Amino acid sequence: MITCTLLAATQLQAQAYRCPHITAAPVLDGNVATEGLWQTVPVATGFRKLGGSYVATKQTTVRFAWGDDALYVAITCEEPDAGELRPNIKDGGDTWLEDSIELFLQPEQNGQIYQFSVTAGGAKGCGEGRPDLTKWA
Repeated sequence: MITCTLLAATQLQAQAYRCPHITAAPVLDGNVATEGLWQTVPVATGFRKLGGSYVATKQTTVRFAWGDDALYVAITCEEPDAGELRPNIKDGGDTWLEDSIELFLQPEQNGQIYQFSVTAGGAKGCGEGRPDLTKWA
């Protein structure tokens, strides 16, 4: 079991999250609600709005699990107006300019930080640490 610290936007305080080890990879089809493995993984939620001290009205849930060769992340973002989103950014572009999520990983304490991002349209981007976009699904 890996324990990690979750910081979401300007969360008032860090939260510990126990990231379980899994022996089989989850199905990577975007359907977190129907994938049985994800139902057994702890959920992190209650994120706060960037720059504010209140809980965001459109909430996000995050689940992490790790296998022998990969870290698996399932993120679900509430968006009642998803049909109004107009994603245009392509892989490798400035993904932070659109509706997107960003994930910062620091595998070793005081070590290199790696930044991953994905837009609502599925475009992948990276920043800090320049992770290889071809190695993540």
